[in-house]
Amino acid sequence: MLSAHKAFLKGIEVLKEHQSKNGTIEEFSKTDAYVDIRAYLTLHELMGVGVNQNVFDDDVCYAFWCDELRKAYRDTKPLIEFIQRKPDGERTYVELVDVANRWRERAKKGSV
Repeated sequence: MLSAHKAFLKGIEVLKEHQSKNGTIEEFSKTDAYVDIRAYLTLHELMGVGVNQNVFDDDVCYAFWCDELRKAYRDTKPLIEFIQRKPDGERTYVELVDVANRWRERAKKGSV
């Protein structure tokens, strides 16, 4: 998990640099950084499925993962949207997005 997170953070740096040079997500999708980001997002998706299916406790996951999940979603939103526009990609990361949006609203209300 720690090595996936470390690779994800490096991938985010590469993504931001790529975007700053007006590179497209399509071009970025051919890089190792893209693969690293996807691997970490898949871990968040799994947690989102667990929360939404009441396998994982929402309050416990929120307390531990809220900031990390929301930041990961914010930093990769264009990439997630790119993936969801691909054929057969519309359901990719929907649990992650759902939980991130719900937790964002919860955090705005100051709910723990």
